[in-house]
Amino acid sequence: MKLRNVFLLIIISTFLFIIIIASSVIVYSINTSMESQIRNYLYSSSRARAENIKTFLNGQKDTAKIVSKKSIYIDYLNNTGQVSNNSLIDRQMTDIKKSDEYIIEVFIINSQGKIVKSTDKTQIGADKSTDPYFTNGRKDIYIKDTYYSTFISKLNYVVAAPIVDPITNKTLGVSVIRYNPETYYKLVDNENGMGKTEENFLVNHDKYFISPSIFLGESVILTKKVDTVNVNNCFSKLEVDYVNKNGYSGLKQYLNGEIIVEAKDYRNVDVIATHDYITETGWCLVTKVDKSEFMAPIYQLIVTTLIVIAGAIII
Repeated sequence: MKLRNVFLLIIISTFLFIIIIASSVIVYSINTSMESQIRNYLYSSSRARAENIKTFLNGQKDTAKIVSKKSIYIDYLNNTGQVSNNSLIDRQMTDIKKSDEYIIEVFIINSQGKIVKSTDKTQIGADKSTDPYFTNGRKDIYIKDTYYSTFISKLNYVVAAPIVDPITNKTLGVSVIRYNPETYYKLVDNENGMGKTEENFLVNHDKYFISPSIFLGESVILTKKVDTVNVNNCFSKLEVDYVNKNGYSGLKQYLNGEIIVEAKDYRNVDVIATHDYITETGWCLVTKVDKSEFMAPIYQLIVTTLIVIAGAIII
């Protein structure tokens, strides 16, 4: 009788051992598969969104370039503000503003740095000679990062381009278009393909939010710094130099897959995250999801497995 009990105990122990090993293998396989899918999704999603942002910004740069080459702009500045049909330039600038609901203001700065024409008449005469969009805009097309303007009491960013006389090649001034940053918020909107905690946002070169957080709203813009492993990697010299030279092609291999990290986010929550450096502006696009969200099904599977094992023991 004792031998029979021992034999039965061996069978039960073996059975439970097999269940535990099989369950562990299944849980591990599912966890590895899910994590791989999440990493691939985050990587491809972030890359596609970054390309859209780059295309969008380059489109605005093209618009600035076209506007700066308008003959009426050149004639106006060549004649020191005297133009036969002064209302025509006002009308053209107004039409440009109306062409995009997110344009706040269109204006012209002369070679001395003074605003001489604007869709906002209160800005005419303002001295912008030390503003980066004038000092840099005289040389080439320039995007001034998102900032709060005390002159208009709004968040905005600016795209500027030099106004050059095609005959003399002399720089006459700068054409400027001021945008509401909400125009790029829509490009960063969250798809929630990975669940409620999936988040995409932009930070500037100082690591401050320049688009809303799904958890903290718009209050974080230019007020909250994102000093995380993911963002620090994005702005590392190694990565910035590579992207500036080669674009995104081959970046993942170049970094040995380290473009996707498991670390804390700005809330001190464990996440799986990736990023893309935006060369046109020096921004960083962050894409991430809470680790707890994709781990929830794994935890549920573990609980179910334990219940099955417990039931087998009781039986």
